[in-house]
Amino acid sequence: MYQQGFGRNNNMRKIYVLLFFSIFVLDIFSQNNEEKKSSVFMDSAVYYLKNKQYEKSLHFYIASFSFEAPENPNRLYEAAVMAARTDKKDLSFMLLGFSVNKGFNRYEHILENKDFIKFNDERLDSFTDKIKLQDSILRAISSQLDDIFKEDQEIRNLFFDSFDKDSISKAEILNKMEYIDSCNLVTVKRIINEHGFWGRSLRTNNSRNAMWTTLQHSGVLSEYLNILRLAVKRDEIIPGLLALSEDRALLEKTGYQKYGSQYSLVDGRVVIGKLLDSINVDIYRKEMGLESLNDYIENIEKSMRPESSEEK
Repeated sequence: MYQQGFGRNNNMRKIYVLLFFSIFVLDIFSQNNEEKKSSVFMDSAVYYLKNKQYEKSLHFYIASFSFEAPENPNRLYEAAVMAARTDKKDLSFMLLGFSVNKGFNRYEHILENKDFIKFNDERLDSFTDKIKLQDSILRAISSQLDDIFKEDQEIRNLFFDSFDKDSISKAEILNKMEYIDSCNLVTVKRIINEHGFWGRSLRTNNSRNAMWTTLQHSGVLSEYLNILRLAVKRDEIIPGLLALSEDRALLEKTGYQKYGSQYSLVDGRVVIGKLLDSINVDIYRKEMGLESLNDYIENIEKSMRPESSEEK
């Protein structure tokens, strides 16, 4: 019995060492190839979770983390639940701690979850308090960002409606828009400095779009690209929005773009800005979850056409 128990403890230590290594060290060495491997393992982990094969699911979560340091608190939380459901107490609380430290904020969910309660471990109360605090912070941020997004969209709608007005009126609206953008940027910068970048985790639709939108209109977008890249890893924004941001910043700096998201209209036709690599652009777009460039152009032009009178 002692020999068997000793073997299990050694196995658990190996798991803990692997996990610690993956989270705190491998992020230094992660490359695109490792990211792809991590993604494949993560897809398998989620597949087995949905099919209630928890041991296999946990195996693939750990494998994914070993290739790329996890930034998504929800994935860490899911792995913690898998560890709990397979009665790996210490591993489950270690993963839960990592999840909380990465910003896990689903307070109502942790209150309803029964997987950790069975261990009767005081660490759960401490983690729950931290999750509650994070939840309250995000609710407050959401309220602020709702107002910012509303201002951002209202002044732009007013500006687009001003095209039929005299140049003085348009200039006044443009000046007001620039002032609102600068004020909004001050608030968003403060939030990022104090709490990080947030998108999907926020509590309202408008607030989820506000931080990314404000940065697009800021004039300092290139300074925040690394933050946006991390936001994709944390599942706060979709890769397609990052592609758009990178194109906008690169085009502004070099006159070229990677994904072909930036365009102008000439006689009702879409003209894509200069591309860094026109041969492989669709490969780059696919990696970011985007449609082909031809489909992108076709859909934009289609959206601008008046509906045929024959269509019902």
